[in-house]
Amino acid sequence: MTIPVVIPTWQGADVLQEAIDCVLAQSLQADQIIIAVDKCYDGTADIAHDAANKESRITVIEHGERIGWVRNTNSGLDAVQGDFFCLYFHDDIIDPDFLKILSQALQDNPLAGSAYCAVEQAATPDSAVLDIGRSYTGDPYKRMLDRLLLPQAGAPLRALTRSSLLTEGLRFLEGSFHGFHAQQAYLLDLIGRNDCAYVEESLYQRRNWRPGALTKGWRSASLDLLTDDLKACAKRMQSCAGELEENPDQ
Repeated sequence: MTIPVVIPTWQGADVLQEAIDCVLAQSLQADQIIIAVDKCYDGTADIAHDAANKESRITVIEHGERIGWVRNTNSGLDAVQGDFFCLYFHDDIIDPDFLKILSQALQDNPLAGSAYCAVEQAATPDSAVLDIGRSYTGDPYKRMLDRLLLPQAGAPLRALTRSSLLTEGLRFLEGSFHGFHAQQAYLLDLIGRNDCAYVEESLYQRRNWRPGALTKGWRSASLDLLTDDLKACAKRMQSCAGELEENPDQ
């Protein structure tokens, strides 16, 4: 069993080293750590390369121009080589047993394509709300509708996922620069392909208070860019539904 961890980053000099340290501290070691660096101006790339010089498992993908959250994240996914992979965002914190517990959940649920956990959503450095999720099981339409309509949808973007889904074409739909809405289309694609297992333990914390967090970054985007994101999301949803109609047994 091999587990690559993908860390997409942009302007993350204040948090990237801590993210790297969290991965290196895992009780079940990651076999490959891929740091995808979008064009930065704050020393983020220097931190990534310095870490790679100290740790042979770390690979740095540095882009010479700003390509956006979606393409940068996809560049990391393209480099994955292993049985499972984890998307880990640079301003978040993971428990030392994160990979160990989620990999066990996937081994216990052979029909599941991914497994995720409860997530602490930290609005300030001193306060956090627990984001409780759910398992997604049943036929593909039910799983997708549950994700869209039910409360306590959870945060399965922060999952351990079988790398075979990447071979089958799982990616973020390019054309959306900021990715705030594109991630929703990715999640529907992920959940539509296979069951998604859920672990009740809180093993992941999102630092939403950080100025550069994705949940805040979209607010500075123009209306045209946000509209493009929504269109990309709707297109991907439609594509997922069409694929499921053609392959109802998947």
